[in-house]
Amino acid sequence: MNILKQLATIVVCSGLMVGCVQIPKHEQTQVKQSFHLGEACPANLSVAIGEKIGFSAPENATTGYQWQLKNPLNNLSASSHYVADTKDQATVGSGGIRHFEFVAKKAGTETIQLEYVRAWEKDKPAESWQCQVNIK
Repeated sequence: MNILKQLATIVVCSGLMVGCVQIPKHEQTQVKQSFHLGEACPANLSVAIGEKIGFSAPENATTGYQWQLKNPLNNLSASSHYVADTKDQATVGSGGIRHFEFVAKKAGTETIQLEYVRAWEKDKPAESWQCQVNIK
């Protein structure tokens, strides 16, 4: 009987703790423009503060190459994540896709410069992508 009371107390306390957890709201802003490697950015890309721009490109970190920002951004925030290719999971060294998301934070002009490089090498990038953004 004592064990049942302890178990009931644990269950009730756990339920109360879960009820107190606040789940953060994700920004509901949709990506205004999305680009892939080989797609040129329009010459006059304009976004409003809070709007998002996306870029996706193949990446294979096992080769040492990764997509990186060439220069820090002032008016945009940047985040990225990697998604492994699910059809080649059994293959050692298989690649995937690197997804970038840029969010307009303050008004001005910003140039996004991405390079597919090995961080330790000073060679010319294997690939690159650039986009000039006017933030209103």
